[in-house]
Amino acid sequence: CLDSLVFTTQSTQINTADELGETLIRQRMLTLILIAVVFVLLLVIIYLVVIPMQQAVRYIRNGESIPAMGTKEFRFLLSAYNQAREKSRRKTGKLAFEASHDFLTGTYNRNGYDRLMKEIDMDSTALLLVDVDTFKQVNDTFGHETGDRVLERVATALREHFRPQDSICRMGGDEFAVIMEEIDQDPTQVIEKKINHINELLSEPEGDLPATSISVGVAYGEEGDDSIAFFRKADTALYKVKENGRCGVAFFQQINA
Repeated sequence: CLDSLVFTTQSTQINTADELGETLIRQRMLTLILIAVVFVLLLVIIYLVVIPMQQAVRYIRNGESIPAMGTKEFRFLLSAYNQAREKSRRKTGKLAFEASHDFLTGTYNRNGYDRLMKEIDMDSTALLLVDVDTFKQVNDTFGHETGDRVLERVATALREHFRPQDSICRMGGDEFAVIMEEIDQDPTQVIEKKINHINELLSEPEGDLPATSISVGVAYGEEGDDSIAFFRKADTALYKVKENGRCGVAFFQQINA
């Protein structure tokens, strides 16, 4: 009986040991498979998430749009970011434009004029100050809507008769300024011809808009001038035109010769 019991026990132990060994082998194989799966998942995460995120950060720091890459969800986030960025860029550009431009005429406003005057080379610049003659009478007689359209007409005439690089500014009310940069020769005759032609154009009624005219004072920048002195010279010339009956142009350098 004892021999039979010992034999049975040994057989059971041997079978159990074999089963345990097989179980350990299967466990090792499953562990290796799990490690391989984890490794593959790690590579996928790095390729589809980490690398695209690092690239996206570089694009964001450079202020650029981010190209589509990575997982479907990540591409959706990038698309949403690009749309928000473009919307913000347009809004910022619109605010910057509105901050430096006149809503009615589309010309630069006083803020735009001040910014331009900080950047110009005085020695090669002419400043024209423009007043619309008897503009108050236009408003009183025809109304402010017609007055606004007269201002638009004047702004359009200035844009069409001066160079593309010349800056047209509405200083406020019926006052405009023209900044002519990079003048390499005496432009007196050219400016006088332009103003006379504009006044000929404005002297003819257009539709229901009344005839009008402009008075213009011109100054040339000189060494030692700042923006305030430059403005005062042009304003002095403008006052001279108004003293002589309006509808014309005067040059500071001529009246102070």
